[in-house]
Amino acid sequence: MEEKQVAPEKIDPVEQTNHIEPSGRQSTKSARHSSTKKIIYAIVAMVVVAAGVFTGLSYYKLHQPAKERDDSLNLSYDEVSNEDKENYKVNNGAKPRLITIPSIGVSARVQEISLLAANSDGSQQMDVPKNVHDVGWYNCEGNAEENTRCAKFISPNGVYNETSAVIDGHSCSSQGCVFDKLGELQDDAEIKIELGNNASVTYTVDHVETVDLSDVNMEKVMTPTHKDRPGLALITCDGSWSTRDSRGVRSMDKRIIVYASAK
Repeated sequence: MEEKQVAPEKIDPVEQTNHIEPSGRQSTKSARHSSTKKIIYAIVAMVVVAAGVFTGLSYYKLHQPAKERDDSLNLSYDEVSNEDKENYKVNNGAKPRLITIPSIGVSARVQEISLLAANSDGSQQMDVPKNVHDVGWYNCEGNAEENTRCAKFISPNGVYNETSAVIDGHSCSSQGCVFDKLGELQDDAEIKIELGNNASVTYTVDHVETVDLSDVNMEKVMTPTHKDRPGLALITCDGSWSTRDSRGVRSMDKRIIVYASAK
């Protein structure tokens, strides 16, 4: 019996070489690809949102305590021009008018400050300048409590050897406060004080220290480094916004103190 010859199955050469999927499988692969892209976009979006939240929280953590401090003390960030400094006057020629510290770029007016009213425990706190670009010179004559006033103020004029003159100033997170770089001062750096009578006194840094707020010893701060040379102490805040001062005002937890002596 004669067998019938069966023609071989024809194979499309294009399909053989390119392995094109049947239409149903093509649709499935495309859907998977689209789904993967959506997942990637969703992950990227979540990362962006998380980064934004982290940045916002970091900014809040860094700046909100400073803002709380500023609001409590009613501090001003108004710029002080060179003309403002040139025209600035004090009411006594022996009082300090301007301070200049070339190595850290400080050039500022010197405002007069005193101690604040006593706290419930009897302690008193030194006031601060009301503009973050000014510094404050402690004048004990203006103290709120009668028994803490002095017979004569201690001005940084290169005369008094027994007690150091004290000047404080603000430091900030990012606003460019006058003493932001105080901790960078090196030994022997010069500090120039110009008085109301246009005379000037130059001090050199003896040493710089950072201490916890609770460990600040004002007796030490106001004691000259050298018995035969008038002393000057500069103070500013440092550390983290994790504490409050004796008034309950938000404050950094450390203090930078610079001890200097008249040349």
